[in-house]
Amino acid sequence: MEENNKTGLRIKGLRGKFIPLILIPLILTPLIAKADIPILARKLKPLVIREVRYIWGKEQDVSYFMAQIHQESGWEMKVESIKGAKGLAQFMPSTAKWISELYPAALGENNPFDPYWAIRALVRYDRWLYERAYFAREEIERWGFLLSGYNGGWRWVIRDRMYAEEKGADKNKWFGHVERHSKRNRVAFKENRNYPRAILFKWRRLYE
Repeated sequence: MEENNKTGLRIKGLRGKFIPLILIPLILTPLIAKADIPILARKLKPLVIREVRYIWGKEQDVSYFMAQIHQESGWEMKVESIKGAKGLAQFMPSTAKWISELYPAALGENNPFDPYWAIRALVRYDRWLYERAYFAREEIERWGFLLSGYNGGWRWVIRDRMYAEEKGADKNKWFGHVERHSKRNRVAFKENRNYPRAILFKWRRLYE
């Protein structure tokens, strides 16, 4: 049922009350976003929460990690990239081997296609990267450096900071500074710079 008046079209909502048409997108957006969350994400969320609390503490926002997995694999357990990255967290074979040796008690023999292994490894690798990004001026900047490191390797983050400083940017800020400077090839640069933004400003909204 619709009504036309000075405020524009309105649609009859719950309990017979009229809802301004302009508010309908705001009401429906959370429902649409919720529907976009994969079934496996809902199923594995308790495991993500458990691992994050154990490694990061009870106050850490789990949405960062849920969004990161969404970006990496879309919550597809058996996916493998052209470059050879595998599983939910898209670990390359060399990285999977390294992190398994770094945390043998928690990860044992690496198995990126096992969602439980992948989540444990991602949470721990993120923490390893987070500790090395201590220089960042703000938390969101720290996550920018962290995610760039996860996507392209921490050595590239170190190089990018040095190069950004040479170009007059603040090497302790990611957004608008280090993210604009790198000697990576054009394809790698674009992928790496899109990665933190997609996770922090797009997918995190689904899981907050």
